[in-house]
Amino acid sequence: MSSRPERALDRPTSESGPPSPSIVARPDADFRSAFGVHLSVIAVGFTPSVASTTGIAGMDRLYPLTLAVFSVVAVLGWYAIGRWRGVPERLGSTAARYGFAAVPVGCFAALVVGAPVFHTPSSGVGGALFGGTGSFFTGLLLAMMARSRYVAAICDDREPLAAWRAKTAPRARRRHSVVGGLGFALGVTLAIVGSFFDHPIVGAGGNLLVGTSAATVGAIVRDDTFRAHAFGLEIVPPIGRRFLPWDRIVGYRLTDDELRLERRWRPAYRCDRTEIEDVDAVVAALQRVL
Repeated sequence: MSSRPERALDRPTSESGPPSPSIVARPDADFRSAFGVHLSVIAVGFTPSVASTTGIAGMDRLYPLTLAVFSVVAVLGWYAIGRWRGVPERLGSTAARYGFAAVPVGCFAALVVGAPVFHTPSSGVGGALFGGTGSFFTGLLLAMMARSRYVAAICDDREPLAAWRAKTAPRARRRHSVVGGLGFALGVTLAIVGSFFDHPIVGAGGNLLVGTSAATVGAIVRDDTFRAHAFGLEIVPPIGRRFLPWDRIVGYRLTDDELRLERRWRPAYRCDRTEIEDVDAVVAALQRVL
């Protein structure tokens, strides 16, 4: 089939955006557990600094205190978040979910940078580094869990217009492998050079490039499920769920080997056409909403 030109957005007003989740249930056990662990990591990160100001010093005291703080805060966090109905879904609908990671990381970064001013002991700096790193990952996990629950709240009770397997198209896989491979090699080289010649900025740039290249290579093995709804596109990867309103997709293009969903300011989703069972149904759904 010949290439189909991109179509401009032209939807009825009633389908211009996702519905609001009407959630009254309490957070599930998995989210509550993750939230409790997240708060515990934050509390443990501040424990050495607080302990030093109260005269508690030495690993013989600090270690059991840290374990006690972790356990108590985890239980309190698990219980507290469970009292707020619909919190994951409401947070998952906005960028505020990333506050789980951004707020504690900012606080710990200020503690580390301001160590000379605040006279933070070495144990306090170590705790802040642990807390900042740990809360970053647990915060991102919470953000992903909140987003997945929001998507479930607005999509699970609605039949999609069409669904298809969105595996990366062969041509895109080859491009990602070349770009990602070259970027990874350059990043490793910069990281080694920066470490060997004591240039931390070069080394940090290399590490950043390695991470970015790894994400690019990861697109090679992308194997998601796309579900087109009247109000947006549901994306179901192996882990987590995402949702894009149609106003973030400017159109589509169908060629002999791929279905391409074009996005504003971001790379297109390029789906292997041979993996789509019913191309006509998918095209009909896209024509309705795009």
